Amino acid sequence: MRNKISTTQPSVSIVIPAYNASRFLRGTIDSILSQSFTAWELVIVDDGSTDDTLQVAGEYSHVDERICVVSQPNAGAAVARNTGISNSSACEFILFLDSDDRLEPTALEVLSTALQRDPDAVAAHGLARYVDLTGEDMRIGEAQRWSRDRLRVVGRTLESCDDTMPTDFSALAFKPYIITPATCLVRRCVVEAVGGFNNALRNAEDYNFWLRVSLRGPIAFVPKEVALYRIHAGGKSRNNPLMARRDTIARGQVLVTETVSPLQRATLVTGYRLKQKYDAVTRLQFSGEALRNRRVRDWLVETARAFRCLARAVRGMPRWSRHLTE
Repeated sequence: MRNKISTTQPSVSIVIPAYNASRFLRGTIDSILSQSFTAWELVIVDDGSTDDTLQVAGEYSHVDERICVVSQPNAGAAVARNTGISNSSACEFILFLDSDDRLEPTALEVLSTALQRDPDAVAAHGLARYVDLTGEDMRIGEAQRWSRDRLRVVGRTLESCDDTMPTDFSALAFKPYIITPATCLVRRCVVEAVGGFNNALRNAEDYNFWLRVSLRGPIAFVPKEVALYRIHAGGKSRNNPLMARRDTIARGQVLVTETVSPLQRATLVTGYRLKQKYDAVTRLQFSGEALRNRRVRDWLVETARAFRCLARAVRGMPRWSRHLTE
């Protein structure tokens, strides 16, 4: 059954890829039901779960006709999101919400209003805050700073973006400022134009997607918290080498996109070099702190990582990033 969407305001399709998500899924769906903006539909894609995810999702779909559930064999978040897109209605906007994140009550209202005010924007993104497994705030202010303190590539240098400036390709070429998909509302026509998520890029698909979206136009920035981003024990930080490799792959796959202009290609390559230099400086700061506290092992690790970053800045983007997936 397809959802009955009000025609009095722009409509939003929300897609949740859910794999063994029963522990947090109720809270995620409840955050949608609590939205001040009501012209939405929700497509939950059960990605071959072996727990009670399908049952939980089904309970909600039976009591709210705006919610539908699709089931598929386990294939990963990118495939599940694309399945959600193909099973959604022709709503004007799409938001991708992870099954353990939550939306702030005014998230859809705030983001859709930003897109209505800026017809040139292809999407709009806001801020998130970190919460732990119990939903309590953690690492206070860190997630907000990640998305708000934006820099963009201008020539061979970096310039700051103020709150009135969008997050465009020149900013994303330096760093993935959209910390979780829940913070960003995208025009459906743009999602369709870029072909959705790259199914071959597990764990690198988000950054790759936002880069390709930004090739179509600016992403409006909304300096308000719109989502709660849950951090799990053992979760991987964007500062570690594995995430650095994934970000490199996400960039490399954009370089071989036919729609990339020579200027955009140069911006992306420059952004990579500048990001490596930036990371090297950060690593050296960590190294100095470790040395002052006599943590010899940490000092050695961070120093080695700093020099590897500097080496990558000199060499530029590796060619393998344009040909390999994860």
